[in-house]
Amino acid sequence: MNKKQYRYPGATPFTTGQQHIFFGRRQDTEDLCRLIRREALVVLYGKSGLGKSSLLNAGIVPAFLEEGSYTPIVIRFGAWTEGKTDTPLSLTKAALTEAFQTDTFLAALLPGEDSLWYHAKKRQLNG
Repeated sequence: MNKKQYRYPGATPFTTGQQHIFFGRRQDTEDLCRLIRREALVVLYGKSGLGKSSLLNAGIVPAFLEEGSYTPIVIRFGAWTEGKTDTPLSLTKAALTEAFQTDTFLAALLPGEDSLWYHAKKRQLNG
């Protein structure tokens, strides 16, 4: 039995696995990929519901995974409130640690180090 797939997933954004039904945004994807390659920092902003998450999930992430020049790490921050244990910093460090668990010489040089710089540098050294 074939499950029907619709072009728009509804209120939830497209996922990376839905790239095959994500179309009509090729130029946006190419332009944003080019900008990400060229600039040190890129901020994607817009009104709610315009497809920013879908563009990233089903456009940008698959493009960079296929190209192999970047390893996208998806971190969803959500609404943060004071006292919440999952701070944006802890979520970012956890995502970097999970994605790149290989030990490097940094672990021996900097035992107990847990800064964002350390996790990003470890990722850089792992290629």
